[in-house]
Amino acid sequence: AWEITTKTCAYTNHTIMAEAAEKWPIDLFSRLLPRVYQIVDEINRRFVQQIRQMYPGREDKIAKLAILYNGLVRMVPLAIVGSFSVNGVAAIHTEILKNTELNAFYKLYPEKFNNKTNGITFRRWLLSCNHELADYISELIGDGYKKNATELEKLLDKQHNMREKIKEVKRVKKKLLSEFNLHTVIRMPGSVFSPYTSITTNILFFNRTGRTEKTWFYRLDMPEGYKHFSKTKPMKLEHFAPVLEWWSDRKPINEDGFDKARCFSVKELSEELGYNLDQCGYPHEDEEILAPMDLIQRYQEERASLNAEIDRVLAAITEKLGGQL
Repeated sequence: AWEITTKTCAYTNHTIMAEAAEKWPIDLFSRLLPRVYQIVDEINRRFVQQIRQMYPGREDKIAKLAILYNGLVRMVPLAIVGSFSVNGVAAIHTEILKNTELNAFYKLYPEKFNNKTNGITFRRWLLSCNHELADYISELIGDGYKKNATELEKLLDKQHNMREKIKEVKRVKKKLLSEFNLHTVIRMPGSVFSPYTSITTNILFFNRTGRTEKTWFYRLDMPEGYKHFSKTKPMKLEHFAPVLEWWSDRKPINEDGFDKARCFSVKELSEELGYNLDQCGYPHEDEEILAPMDLIQRYQEERASLNAEIDRVLAAITEKLGGQL
C-alpha cells in the first residue's frame, strides 16, 4: 500500500511562508484520528530509521526532517515523504524550496524536486472561458502553448496580428456602447475566485433601452475583517451591501485620491480612455522587481523579523500565564 501511495501522490508547495506549513498537536491528532495517527506514526518510524541510516548520530537531522517531532504532526514532511514528486509553482519559488526552505529534504530526495509553473490562469481563463481568443492564438502559434506556457513567447513575433485582434476587441466594446445602454460596471475584489486565481472581475449591467450615454463605475472593496477570500472564507451576498446602498443614491466617491465611484461619459470612455472598462481600480504601489538572490535575502530578513516578533509575543503570553505556556 505504501509503495502504491508513494508512486501515486505528488506534493505541490504553494507558499514558502513557514506559518502556512500545517502542524497539529499529536495529542489532538491522535484523539480525533486514532487510526490515521497509527499509520502516520508507522510512516514516521520507518522514515526516522532511514534518516539514521543515512546520517548516523545526527539527531539534528531528525529534528529537521521527522514527521512527528516535539509533540507535533508536521504535514510538510509527511507530504514530501509520501510523494513521488515535490514542486513549487514558479521557477524562483522552486529554487527557494531547494536551496533554503526544504533544502534538507532536497538533499535527501533530489530526484523528487521539480518545477511546475502555475498555469491555472491561462488554462482556465483563456482556454476554458475565452474560446475565441484561444482559437486565435492557436492559429498564430499552434496548440503547444496549452501545455507549455513558455510557447506564448512566440506571440512576440506576431505583434501586428495581435494589434489587429486588440482592435477587434475594441470594436466589440464600441458595439456594446453604441447598441446597448451600459449603465453600470461593478469592480469586484481581486480574490473572488481564490485560490484558483486572483484575476480581477467586473460585472457589467446593460440593457436595450438605447445607446450608452454615461456609465457609472463602482469599486467594491474587501469587506472589513477580510484580507482576501478563500474556499473557507468565500465572498457572501451580504458583502454586496455597500453596492446596494450606493446603487439607489449614486454619487462620486474619492478615497485617498483614488476614485471609488465615478460616472464617465461615453465620449470619455471612447476617446480619452480607449474603451477601457477597468475604471475605479484598486489603489496599488508599483511592484519592485528584485533579482532572485536579493529576493531570497529580503525574504530571509523578513522571516527573521517575523520570528523575533512571534518570540516576543509568546514571551509576553508566557509571562502573563505565570510561565505555564
